[in-house]
Amino acid sequence: MRIYCTQNNGKCQTCSLVNYGMDCMNNPIKQYKGLTPTEIIITEYIKQAKRNKEIADIMGIGEGTVRTHLRSIFRKLKIKSRAELIIREL
Repeated sequence: MRIYCTQNNGKCQTCSLVNYGMDCMNNPIKQYKGLTPTEIIITEYIKQAKRNKEIADIMGIGEGTVRTHLRSIFRKLKIKSRAELIIREL
């Protein structure tokens, strides 16, 4: 699975893939304790107010897969909603 940069709706001009600890080659992301790289990317998209369908389309995965990742993120971070994810300082 390709994991796209969260800059410019996955169309970053600098890089095409997100690697561990990088959002864009020029913009290091926060460390998200206990989350997988895919969960980190989904978290970043949620913080950009993207809907599950948009995230799925950008990442080339199904909406159900996005929901599964979200449940895992919520469980790992001990939160219950997208709103908590957005306001939480990680």
